[in-house]
Amino acid sequence: MVRLGEFSGDLRRMVLELKYGARPEVAEDLGRELAEAIAREAMPDPASTVVTAVPGASWRVWHRGVDHAWELARVVGHSLHLPAVKLLVHSGAPPRSGREATERPDRTLRHRRDWPAGSMVGLRLLLLDDVLTTGTTAREAVRCLRRLRPLEIVVGVIAVAPDPRRRSKAADSP
Repeated sequence: MVRLGEFSGDLRRMVLELKYGARPEVAEDLGRELAEAIAREAMPDPASTVVTAVPGASWRVWHRGVDHAWELARVVGHSLHLPAVKLLVHSGAPPRSGREATERPDRTLRHRRDWPAGSMVGLRLLLLDDVLTTGTTAREAVRCLRRLRPLEIVVGVIAVAPDPRRRSKAADSP
């Protein structure tokens, strides 16, 4: 996994501007920074790498005016000279955030029908999203993308949310 940092400070402010401020231009700066990190850490081969994104729910994209993860994928792809394609779709299930684990829908993503099983054999996929919180969405996206049989899937995010379990353990340490 490639990330720019923790979901705090300037990264948090910029991600929130991108998601809720309907400011797709913020994706330009964040996408270029993420592309640089990916180039350093994951060394994508333009001949065998495809960029994709965790899709937003259509109602959320309509309401916010931007599919922020797709904007990131577009910029990262352009910056690294890689194709960016929409491989996943959102099922339209209600959001997981703010719900107890037992109330969350199991599946909210699926691969697009125009990309049949096995269509990514031998390719490396860069799966992009804005923030990794619990990892559930990334795991589900990877599960869906595995049906396409890529050689490898690398997850790239702008930020990782602080894990309260890490913080509480650190506070308990002498």
